[in-house]
Amino acid sequence: MAKWDERDPRWVVQNRDDGKNVGGWHWEERNVMAWSKEQLEELLTGIPAAEVGGLRISKLKTCTGEASITTRKGGKRLAIWDLNITLEWAATAESSGKEIKGTIEVREISSAHDDPDDIIFEFAAEGAGADQDAFKAVAASLKPQILEALTAFGQRLHGLE
Repeated sequence: MAKWDERDPRWVVQNRDDGKNVGGWHWEERNVMAWSKEQLEELLTGIPAAEVGGLRISKLKTCTGEASITTRKGGKRLAIWDLNITLEWAATAESSGKEIKGTIEVREISSAHDDPDDIIFEFAAEGAGADQDAFKAVAASLKPQILEALTAFGQRLHGLE
């Protein structure tokens, strides 16, 4: 074993112009936000409500925040995310045949929270009326399915290479 002042080359960390993290000793962080958006789009789009009216999530409207894979000392990996998403839903009112649209905002989706009660949901419908109120309630019934999809997202992110 080298002594402190002997300058053994095995112990000297070189400054590199290319900034490469030799041996993965330091923190490496990889932004996976684009991948996360794709996965959330796949997992959440098309989720149907069990109620009448054909309500289903039609698209992932927005996804903001951070998602990354962090590696420490070349092996210890952490998946970290803190996201806010907005989903759009659509349904057809049986009484009038009119298409009703709305949004579901899901905030504070985080790797730090294990409790689903920490996630904030807001349900809205475009316009006002009895049909909008009814479908807003139906959209709220999607919460367990959305939570299940978010759990699957977290598992995929942890398994990401």
